[in-house]
Amino acid sequence: MKSRMYFLVNQYILGIQAGIQAGHAAVELLNDYRDADPGLCPKKRLIDDWADNHKTFILLEGGYQQRMYDFVEDVLLPVNEIIPYATFKEEVDALNGALTAVAFVLPEYIYNCTVFDDGTAPLHYWHPETDHLAEFTQEERTLISELKKFRLKGG
Repeated sequence: MKSRMYFLVNQYILGIQAGIQAGHAAVELLNDYRDADPGLCPKKRLIDDWADNHKTFILLEGGYQQRMYDFVEDVLLPVNEIIPYATFKEEVDALNGALTAVAFVLPEYIYNCTVFDDGTAPLHYWHPETDHLAEFTQEERTLISELKKFRLKGG
């Protein structure tokens, strides 16, 4: 199954700095799971598969710092059993400890999901590993709907 690492980058971080802050968040995520056992931790398997086979970064315009905190608390924390994520805050001396980036790895069946015209995610999807129809949890549906509200990071 394909996967991608997504980033919400603070709206005040522009240009090459957006990529640098995303890189910091990526390292935080990789460090958080460095010692996890892939046999016991599905998130570690997802991260390892991404790092070994896909390596795609998608940088999104994260908006204000508070919007990024809200996304972590309201969207990523409820799916933390299956979706690995990490945050990066700059040093207090540099940017007063501002949250500059959030990194998270998503499997293809999440990021390729199309939402309905009203912005809601479907109830079911075709699971690539089992080759059967599977049901999204409400938390996964929220993740999909909220993810689609962000746009690619510009200049």
